[in-house]
Amino acid sequence: MTSLPKLVFSIILILVLIQSGHAKTSTENLIVEKSDILNLKKSTEIEEGDFVEDIQVNLDNFVWIVNLKNGPFPTQEKAKQIALALKKTLGLTLAGLLKEISIVRELKSPKSKNFNQAEFSWAVNFRLGAYNSKDKALQIVQKLKITQKVPENVFLTRESSNVKTSKFAENVQTKVSGEIFLTREVNPTKDKTEHLILITTRSNSLNVRKNPSSSSPVVASLLKGSKVPHIEKNASRNSNRNWFYVEYSKGKFGWVSSSYSKKIIDLDSRISQQTNLKTIIPEKLITGKAPTTSQFRELKSVVAFLRTELDKIKSDKTGAIEARNRARAKLEVSITTSNKKIRDLQTKTASLRAELDKIKSDKTRAIEAAHQANVRALEIARRANAKAKEEKLASIKEFKSLKEKSSAEIKDLQTTTASLHFELDKIKSDQAMATEVTRQATAKAKEEKLASANEKNALKEKINTLRQ
Repeated sequence: MTSLPKLVFSIILILVLIQSGHAKTSTENLIVEKSDILNLKKSTEIEEGDFVEDIQVNLDNFVWIVNLKNGPFPTQEKAKQIALALKKTLGLTLAGLLKEISIVRELKSPKSKNFNQAEFSWAVNFRLGAYNSKDKALQIVQKLKITQKVPENVFLTRESSNVKTSKFAENVQTKVSGEIFLTREVNPTKDKTEHLILITTRSNSLNVRKNPSSSSPVVASLLKGSKVPHIEKNASRNSNRNWFYVEYSKGKFGWVSSSYSKKIIDLDSRISQQTNLKTIIPEKLITGKAPTTSQFRELKSVVAFLRTELDKIKSDKTGAIEARNRARAKLEVSITTSNKKIRDLQTKTASLRAELDKIKSDKTRAIEAAHQANVRALEIARRANAKAKEEKLASIKEFKSLKEKSSAEIKDLQTTTASLHFELDKIKSDQAMATEVTRQATAKAKEEKLASANEKNALKEKINTLRQ
């Protein structure tokens, strides 16, 4: 009977060791590793393709805001120093906007006795906007990233242009302004219940965002099936149940949508509770004395319970392995499909690029031909204008010459006409004189004839008288 307690104790010890080892193997694949995170290599500004959900976007109703966030800092004084240094840096980087950048008055800590400063940290924020042009805002973002040790601290957000929803909307049509302000944030603490967030999105990955909003910038992406620790960020104040705050990488936190993920219990906490069951082993078993019937029944119940838990753990492990294998198989299929799509897209892109290059070449040739045609047309027009001017000048000159010649001829004709008029007048005068002389001569001849006739008659009468 002395060997029975040792045998039972050995069995219990083996089971405990098996559970510990199984717990390690069953959970070591559950926590997401850095390799499971698709870190973004490009800028994290908002793009329409970043949304998992289907959202209709009308860019005409939005403006663009440049954001910069540094922190957290343990004290408000340290945050103030960083804010002043940031304003100097902005003065050098954005010299033209220095007068438009202001530091908002500091936050005051609550006077409540229950307020604990150790639970909060401070962050320095900078907002600049609003910009109607995303390209202009991106230029400012690139300038600010050069001045920061962590370029990811500078990001672009999109806000509604409605005055009621955007504090910057009133500046859209006037001028760009900026402000530096401090914010007080609750220090994140891990959930004591050791919950994990399982990514259950229907696509290959889910975006991790900086804030609990679909318009917040994307900081990373998690593969489907990944598990990350759930972080409790002041649950009493966080009434938004549509988002989970997670630690997507060591020391890095973000938000994922609860519509595409779910909360699960970490098996480590359950295993740790099971390993504590060894405390219920009666101390008399260690002394080597023969156990009593009640102790033996208690020991048997413990062994049965441990066997049940072990079987359950094995079943959970088998299910987890199968689920992981299925997820990996689906992931491999998705990767294969994605690779095929990528190759097809690359082929299509190459074809489109070749077609685009051809179109550009044709466009260049067409532009060159049009330019040459315009040059030729301009030259022809210039020559035609020159010829027209020459012909016009020649016609003007010829007209002037004809005018002068006509004037001379007119003068000659006028002189000739005057001379002819004079001669005609003289001829008329001579003719009138000749007519008068002829009349007078005719009249005299008539008088003389009449006188001779009278004289002849007188002589006849005288002769007749003498004859008688």
